[in-house]
Amino acid sequence: MRQPSDIRAMLLGFEQLVNKEMTPPVEALTLVALERYGVDWGEVVDRPRNKPKVVMLRRMVSKVLRELGFSYNRIGAFMQRDHGSVMHNVSVMDGMMDVYPDVVKEYKEFKEDVSEKISNPAGS
Repeated sequence: MRQPSDIRAMLLGFEQLVNKEMTPPVEALTLVALERYGVDWGEVVDRPRNKPKVVMLRRMVSKVLRELGFSYNRIGAFMQRDHGSVMHNVSVMDGMMDVYPDVVKEYKEFKEDVSEKISNPAGS
């Protein structure tokens, strides 16, 4: 039978694992945004909503980061938004992907490019 101190140690280790601070792949996202869309990272986190290309990119970035396991709060902090804005971006992206095959194709290509930059940063 496990001792209470063993259980406490195990729970502490689990808590540290869950709360481990992960860093979003800033460099990969920045390079792909610039190469694919000619948009720098400052535009992605900026407030204006009058540039459809940037708004769409913001939605794709939110969805990619969510699929990488980041919390809505962490993504929001990274993108200078609140968690509700991130949830909205992901939800809208999911809805668009349900309806528009071109959006699915574009998102998959974007995600593949980001994955490639993350796994092979030297090949950038």
